Amino acid sequence: MAHAPVQLSSRGGDFLLEARENPGACQLLFYPGTMACPRQYDVLLDALREAGFGVWGLHLAGHGQSPRRRIFSPRDLVENGLAAERWILSHAGSQLVLAGHSQGAAVMQIYLSRLIERGVRPGYLSGIGFASPSVVYRRKEDAAEECMCHFMSSDDLICRV
Repeated sequence: MAHAPVQLSSRGGDFLLEARENPGACQLLFYPGTMACPRQYDVLLDALREAGFGVWGLHLAGHGQSPRRRIFSPRDLVENGLAAERWILSHAGSQLVLAGHSQGAAVMQIYLSRLIERGVRPGYLSGIGFASPSVVYRRKEDAAEECMCHFMSSDDLICRV
């Protein structure tokens, strides 16, 4: 069961971070899909917690239970992710795995790619996306390919666009 969300701020606006803590475990930061929030993924996030992860769900700016704004951009959502990552690592430590569904997986890909561009080695990063097209195009030998995995349904129109 999730704890009460922590309110955080970033250049991308105010957002909430919801915890399913597991001290000393590998930490997982989850990006939900468009206009969704972690509560809509309770079964998945609880199962990940039971599997041994510390799980952190983002209520991205303008999404879920976060404070509402009229307009937000993918850049705002990436900024939320950066701030959430800093907060998680300063409070829970350990390695961080990123995961996302739909739009959340797309934002996760952009964020992960930016970390690699800033010099973070792929061995310290992992990203898992569900039902999202690839939005970061790189040569196959690039580092981003080594640490991102996508699960897509062949019947999902969005993944084929």
